[in-house]
Amino acid sequence: MKVRETVERIKHSAQIYFEEKGYEATTLREIAKRVGINAASLYYYYPSKEDLFIDLLKDSQAYQNQAIQKLASENDAGTTEEKLNLFYTGIVKIHIENQSLCRFLLRNVFFPPVQLKDRLKSESISWMEACIPQLKKLFIEGIETGVIRDIPMAQLIHSFIAFQIGYILYWTNLELAPSDIEIQHTWNFYWGGIQKS
Repeated sequence: MKVRETVERIKHSAQIYFEEKGYEATTLREIAKRVGINAASLYYYYPSKEDLFIDLLKDSQAYQNQAIQKLASENDAGTTEEKLNLFYTGIVKIHIENQSLCRFLLRNVFFPPVQLKDRLKSESISWMEACIPQLKKLFIEGIETGVIRDIPMAQLIHSFIAFQIGYILYWTNLELAPSDIEIQHTWNFYWGGIQKS
């Protein structure tokens, strides 16, 4: 087995265990067994469970952030409402389409391993932070063109993110995916709250 392939198999197995059992209850021995290598061999790739966990978390966040950056870069046409709607819908779909990754990330955002809490704060950049530049741009555009009420920027950003997190948590917990119509209904509700009448 090649090194890169082994590392990917280790990460895949670790994500399953960390998602299902949590950091504390997962052992390197069970990850190694699932991969088909002995525990001593796993230490060649990762000196500790903490290193494996942090590497997996960084990979997951990088995937998420790249998808959001791609979404933001492709979102320049249309009205402010259309651009915000596409951004909202796109982020929801990124998370819903990869619920395993989403559960892993959400579990560790809301219930981080106690012994890693400080390290996670210093090393992680969440998808929420990746959204902020695009959201600011779109909200400023909406306020300046008179389609969004003049609400403080922090409130606009926090409400957008909180609305999405709640919706993503709801569907991820059910292990189902909403229809495009259901996503559009939530968007309409959110837009109605910030739209200038």
